[in-house]
This record gives sequence, C-alpha cells and structure tokens, in this order.
Amino acid sequence: MKVIKNRIFTLFTIGLFFNAKADTLDYWKIYLNDSLLGTFNFHSTIPEIELSRLNYGEDSLDIRLFTDTPCSRCKYELFAKDQRNRKLFVYEMNENAEIKVSIKEILRIAAKNNSRICYLYIYGREAKGSAGPDSNVVNILLKD
Repeated sequence: MKVIKNRIFTLFTIGLFFNAKADTLDYWKIYLNDSLLGTFNFHSTIPEIELSRLNYGEDSLDIRLFTDTPCSRCKYELFAKDQRNRKLFVYEMNENAEIKVSIKEILRIAAKNNSRICYLYIYGREAKGSAGPDSNVVNILLKD
C-alpha cells in the first residue's frame, strides 16, 4: 500500500512539474524629480499622487519599468486616460523602458481637456505592431 501511495505521489508531482508555468514579475519605480516615491508591481495597490494646479516649474515624473523577461524588439509606451476614458497623451519610452514627463505638461493637457484625474498606463508593443496588455501604473488626482 505504501508503494502505491509513493508512486501516485511521484506521478502527481511529475504532472505538476510539466504543467507549471513560469511566473514573471514586472515592476516599476516612480520618481518625482530625483526622489523615489515607490516601487510597485502588478500585485501592488495602484499608487495615487495628488497634484495641485500650481506652478511646478521644471518638476517631472520619472517612470522606470523593469522586467525579468526583456524583449529586445519591444517598444514601451506611456499613455494617459482621464475620468471619461479619453486618451490624453501617448509618449514612447526610451530603449531602457523609462520616461520622464513634465508635470507642467500633464497639468496643461489635463486643464485643456477639463480632466480631474489622469490614469497613467504602460504597455509594450513588439516592433511589428502587436500590443501587449496595458498596466495602470499610477493615478494622478488634480486639485484646484
């Protein structure tokens, strides 16, 4: 009886091994100027940043994507939607999958569209054009 249980356990374990899928974990870091606001991944709560509509000068939001399965043919883009699901802007990220966006520019585009919230997303696109899933990386709440 013990031999049968061991064989069943062994077959079950081998079956799990062949059905297992690799778990990839992408993460991103968000900076306000040179100050790290946090490191986040797909299991994190989506961070929210509150910005007043005051003059920010040359302040910028820097988003850096890190992936454990890099794609040499992929291009990453950052895009924003507002509370009405309108696309506000799209920026191509550099070859290191990072982008620096002027806060003044975000506020200008949001004001032009009467938007109170900007949802920022990142998605990858292979060179041939097929887009992967997008990931909400940060929400910007605009205060008067």
